[in-house]
Amino acid sequence: MSSLKRRGFLAVVALAVPLVVAAAPAASASATAKPKIKVSGGLTQPVFSYKDAIREHVRVQSTVDSDGDGKKDLVRVDIIRPKESGPGLKVPVIMQPILR
Repeated sequence: MSSLKRRGFLAVVALAVPLVVAAAPAASASATAKPKIKVSGGLTQPVFSYKDAIREHVRVQSTVDSDGDGKKDLVRVDIIRPKESGPGLKVPVIMQPILR
C-alpha cells in the first residue's frame, strides 16, 4: 500500500471511529449507577470488563480508490468498546491499522 493510500486510509478511520463509537447505542447499564473512569496517580485504572465488551464491525468509505475501479474503497473498522459506553461516557479510541 502506497504512503498516500495509507495516509488516506488512516485519515478516514481516524475520523470515522469516534463518530461510530459516539453514535453506537449504549448497552443497558444500571439506572442508578453512572459509569466512570477512575484515575489514580495520573493513570487510568482498569474498571471495564474486556470479556463483556461490545464488539462491532462497520464499513467506512475511504477517500482512496486503491484498485482503480472508479469507486472509493470501503474499509472495515472493528470496534471494541466497554458495554457501559454510550452518550453518558466518553471512552478513548486506540487505532491500530492492519495493512496488508
